[in-house]
Amino acid sequence: MMQFDGGHHVCGIYPTSPLMRMDDIQRGGRQLGESPKAHYAMSVGTDPLRDAAQFYWGTMDAYLERKPLLTAHTIMIPISEKNICDINTEDDWQRAEKMYDDLNPAEGNAA
Repeated sequence: MMQFDGGHHVCGIYPTSPLMRMDDIQRGGRQLGESPKAHYAMSVGTDPLRDAAQFYWGTMDAYLERKPLLTAHTIMIPISEKNICDINTEDDWQRAEKMYDDLNPAEGNAA
């Protein structure tokens, strides 16, 4: 968990999101902090709009009161498709490795 704004906001990060970028996480925290009516901010893919399964920011109150995640009070943080690969299977892992290599050509193939 990450904290933002003196601990009033927390972020859950999925360990199966190796293509996640720190600036996307920070953008989510900032947008949640700037919106007085929002309870959550979550990463989403844009083609099609879907849960990117990377991170979820929330206010402490929203988590403690178990407010639902998907409401009008949730900010969608769009993530570039080149940084989204939800890993649930071996095939997903292999796809993520290729995507990582494509994003980091100077590091070469880690496999």
